[in-house]
Amino acid sequence: MEIDAAACGEFEALNAIDFSCGCSGEKRNRAGNILLSACAGNHVRLVEMLLERWSTSNDSWGEHKKVEDGIISTNLEWLRNLIDDSLAVWSASNAGHTRIVQALIRIPGVKGAETIHNNVSALFAACENGHRGVVKALLRHPV
Repeated sequence: MEIDAAACGEFEALNAIDFSCGCSGEKRNRAGNILLSACAGNHVRLVEMLLERWSTSNDSWGEHKKVEDGIISTNLEWLRNLIDDSLAVWSASNAGHTRIVQALIRIPGVKGAETIHNNVSALFAACENGHRGVVKALLRHPV
């Protein structure tokens, strides 16, 4: 249900779902799928809403620490890993969704151009598909 809501850009349906920063396991997988669906659908406002929700969950960047399996992570680490693990940057780059890519790479530490899927980088996918805006955004992103 929530994947369909993300794919269609339905804010109200997603607002009812609690995917707080730091969730793990199945909830984290679903959060990644929601983000990926919103990115693939080029729903800029929805992606920005999700990033804002997850970035401000609990405390400000880097202050909330969650211990899971002996590993300490912060909001920033959790969100960065969710973006990287979901291949959201690669998907948006491949599809030419410049504003989505820009929103994702604003999160400090996100891989950006170096995101790899099936041995193809996000930068290469954007170049191969002629997405100049995405290529420019990725090249401006610090490595």
